[in-house]
Amino acid sequence: MELPLGLIALYWIRMYKPLLERGLPQSSSGRMAFATPAFEALRGVAPYDLRPGASFGAEMAVALRQALRDAARNIAQMPALHLSFANNVPVFPTRLATGSRWAGAQVIDLELLWSYGSTRVPLGIWQALRRMAAWIEPMLVAEWVRMTQGYGERSGRLASADEVHAALRWLEPARDTGFVRDLALRRFSQGLQTACVWSGKALRPDRIDIDHCLPWSAWPCGDLWNLLPAAPEVNRNGKRERIVAAAALAEARPRIIDWWQSAYLEGGEAVRHRFAEEARSSLPLALDRAPELDELFGALDFRRLRLRQETQVPEWSGVRAGA
Repeated sequence: MELPLGLIALYWIRMYKPLLERGLPQSSSGRMAFATPAFEALRGVAPYDLRPGASFGAEMAVALRQALRDAARNIAQMPALHLSFANNVPVFPTRLATGSRWAGAQVIDLELLWSYGSTRVPLGIWQALRRMAAWIEPMLVAEWVRMTQGYGERSGRLASADEVHAALRWLEPARDTGFVRDLALRRFSQGLQTACVWSGKALRPDRIDIDHCLPWSAWPCGDLWNLLPAAPEVNRNGKRERIVAAAALAEARPRIIDWWQSAYLEGGEAVRHRFAEEARSSLPLALDRAPELDELFGALDFRRLRLRQETQVPEWSGVRAGA
């Protein structure tokens, strides 16, 4: 089984990114060879944005290309080289290439990922990993937590198992608005009013949509901060699959912040914790504290602008007066 080295490098970056950004030590020296300025330039990119099919603007594409090259080189020169059978034959023979150039906005496609080289996985190991994944994954995560805590004890950066587990959590986007819909319906049953964040009109239990503020088609993000109550006629018609314009987002700001406050921050400890963790994981926010709502809204606006620049998805100017 042969895999593109660029794909392994991409997920290598994706796994280490939350750990290093939280200051969790991953080596006895405290330094990682692939954590270069190019890697640091990806700080504003959400981990699950690092996936095949994702697109980036020219500036971020340059940083990502270099970060992939650094990670691919590190993989080829360290684990792939030194992990060998008893006869010193590498378990995962790896061929390192230079990687192709990116010009302007590009998509992470197979051509790019293959351009960094390739890694061969023995069929028997591949099959064993697939069959035993349910047991192998928790064992690896537990060992990674133990290793991180060991490095932390030596460096003075103590970390709880929960903190390391949170950084290692593999987030896969899923288009599921059921949790937020149930939350909204529960609010209706308690006599609490809910308004469409885009029009300001009062919603009813039988006339409510849960809208992705940043459209799923452009950025598959189901985080709580991105899920907002909306009138069906707004969500399914005018705004559908479009990126909200700056003026429309600014006009909706008080209603969005009110929803975040009343539905998520006042929705119980579990909801409040999930809201904060998801925001810190996918938006350019401080990682050592829960974000203030004004700060979170600013990060949302920044992500909206970056998404517009990178995807060129048409903008939606908001609900027309009197509509």
